[in-house]
Amino acid sequence: MDLADLGARISYFEDVLRACIPLRKASDMVADSVCQLYASKSANRVFWLVADFYRGEIESAVETPRTGDESAVKRDLPNPDVVHRQAQALLAAVACHDVGGAKRALEGMGIFGLCPPREEQLRRLEFLVGSVIGRRRLIPLVELAIFATELGADERVSKYAAESRALAPRPPQLHDLLTLDGILALNSGDVLKAKICLMESVRVCREDDFSLITCGARTLNVMLAERLIDHGEEEVVIKYLVECQHVWGYIAKQLAPWIHAIRTGKKPEFLASGLLRAMNKPHVKLRRLIIESSLLDEARYSDEHNLERGGQKGLEDLRDEYRRQMGAAIKGRLNTSDN
Repeated sequence: MDLADLGARISYFEDVLRACIPLRKASDMVADSVCQLYASKSANRVFWLVADFYRGEIESAVETPRTGDESAVKRDLPNPDVVHRQAQALLAAVACHDVGGAKRALEGMGIFGLCPPREEQLRRLEFLVGSVIGRRRLIPLVELAIFATELGADERVSKYAAESRALAPRPPQLHDLLTLDGILALNSGDVLKAKICLMESVRVCREDDFSLITCGARTLNVMLAERLIDHGEEEVVIKYLVECQHVWGYIAKQLAPWIHAIRTGKKPEFLASGLLRAMNKPHVKLRRLIIESSLLDEARYSDEHNLERGGQKGLEDLRDEYRRQMGAAIKGRLNTSDN
């Protein structure tokens, strides 16, 4: 095992927990469901790496919560300070192949509690997301679909994607949903459909100015692109990346190194680039998701600031608002209690 990789996954898990402390104080269901989702997702990444190293010896320590156990659904997140202290114990245990020490450290970090068997995880998170009232549910629901994809639960992905489309997704969410459609197609052997979905996922972000602004305020989704590279479909991925620069202009400098890597048989480390990495930091990404959910229910955004009627003033106002909101999120100054 690469201990540096394990350390990075633990650090991300800790960062998620720290980012969630102020967000959950607002007692907002979107904030709570998004935090629970990302805590589970980041905990799983730690768990999978350690479990793979010990080849089955770790999974036996996970207990399945009792069906109907309310505490299994509404749980407190682990304390990030405790996670930080236990991390060193886990790294030391793994370094000397001490399975007992690794189990104790994982339990102390709260990893086992967040990583029950797949169906139990999804049942718990479904309940939390389903508790969000109104169209705001769209944001955590799409994130749940992405997590279900990572877990390999294709039937759940289809279900969550269908529920998301019933909530009238905007271009940023359609970008993710089309990405998931492509992954499902690829998993079923339909490479052509997967390639079509990949290109469609960037096309929806170029339909009009509103689409460009809202998609550009978040990072591109590279999950399908990475899988298509694994299937030997390098050319369509290169075409996708070239199209993406028209929405996400900040990737332009990365295009040449990414394309070179693809053409030489390597998979680019997309999220290792500076700005993409910064925009995916937990304190930025989680706040951005909550911002997006709050905007979905605001009447002034229901007609895209009159963009469909050619309202230039609306376009300028929307651009200014997104810049203010996203700048506040990145700086950690957003007052989420107002959302």
